[in-house]
Amino acid sequence: MRYGKDRREAKRISHICEVECEAFGLHPVTTRLNDLSLTGAFIDAMNCYSPGTVLKLRFRVSNILIETTAEVRYSLQKVGMGVRFLELKPDQVALLESLIENKPLVVPPPPERLLNDRREDKRISYVCEVECEGAGLGRLVTRINDLSVSGAFIDSTTCYASGTVLALRFCIYDITIETSAEVRYSAKTKGMGVRFLDLKPEYAAALESLIHGKPFVALPATRAAAVSGNNHSISNAPNMLLGNFAVVSMFDIIQLIENNRLGGALDVTSPAACGVIHFNEGQIVGAQSGAEESIEALKAFLDVTEGTFGFHRSDLAYPRTIDAPSNMSLMLDLLRVKDEEAAANQ
Repeated sequence: MRYGKDRREAKRISHICEVECEAFGLHPVTTRLNDLSLTGAFIDAMNCYSPGTVLKLRFRVSNILIETTAEVRYSLQKVGMGVRFLELKPDQVALLESLIENKPLVVPPPPERLLNDRREDKRISYVCEVECEGAGLGRLVTRINDLSVSGAFIDSTTCYASGTVLALRFCIYDITIETSAEVRYSAKTKGMGVRFLDLKPEYAAALESLIHGKPFVALPATRAAAVSGNNHSISNAPNMLLGNFAVVSMFDIIQLIENNRLGGALDVTSPAACGVIHFNEGQIVGAQSGAEESIEALKAFLDVTEGTFGFHRSDLAYPRTIDAPSNMSLMLDLLRVKDEEAAANQ
C-alpha cells in the first residue's frame, strides 16, 4: 500500500540543515530543517508557530543561501512544524530540484553569503553520548544529534553562549575523540552548533569514514586508540545497537538507521508498545506490535517515550508491507493521522 500518496505530491527527502525563522514582530529563531521538497519543508522546533503564520526563512542548500517566505501549515508541539514555501525564485527552485532529484546544477553565486561559515561540510544524523566541559562550569553529559567533519549539533536544554570554547569527548566506532570546539550558535532548550578547533588527523579520518561511508583504517594510535586495537569499517560495525528511549527518541533511532542505510530489525520494549520494525537499506518496510501489523503497528510505536530498544543488523531483505518515500515523511503523516483521530474522538 502506498501510504500518504495524496498528502505529499512533491517528492521529499530527508535533509538536515540549519534554518533561521522570523515571524513578524518577533526575534529570529535558529533551529533545524529536517526534510525538504520543492513546495515546503518540516522544521524541528520545541515551540511552534500557529498554522497560518507567515515566516521569513533563511537556509542553505549546496552552500547557497535561500531566503524566502513560508506559511505554517500545521504544527506539532515539541516536535516541529510543516511549512509551505510562498515565493521561491526560479534559481531557488532549480537549486532545490537539483538536490532532491540529484541533478547537475549551474547557478550564479548569490549577492550575499549570510551564515558564511556554517555547515559547509556534509552532515549526517548520528546520535551518541558527548561530554562537554568549559567556561569554568562543571561537566555536561548530553548527546550529539548530527555530525560533520567540521562540527556537530549537540542536544542540550542548557546551552553555552556563542563563542564559548568547550572540551568535547565522544566516541565513533570504538575510538574516543577528544577535541576542543567553539559554540557557533545556540537554540534555547534545544541545543547548540559547535565547530571543531583542533581535530587530530586520526580523528578526522574516522569522521570521514563514518560520514562518507568509506572504509576506515586506523592511523597509529595516540590517546584515541581503538579499544579493541582492530581496524573497523562500516560493514564491520556491531550487529546490535542497544539503547534506552529516555536518552534517544524513536525518531532519532529511525533517522539514524535511514541515514546509514542499515538493514535489520528494531526490537522495541515499552509500556506503550512492544514489537519490531523492519528496515531494508534504512527504509521502513514493515512493523508488528501484538496483533497489529504494517501501518497500524507502526502507529502504536509513535507513543513510545520510555523503555528499551535493540537493533539487529541483517543482510536479508524483509517483505515490504509499508511503502513510503522516506521514513520521516511516513512518521509525520502518521502523527497527523493520530492527531486527526484524537480530534475526531473529542
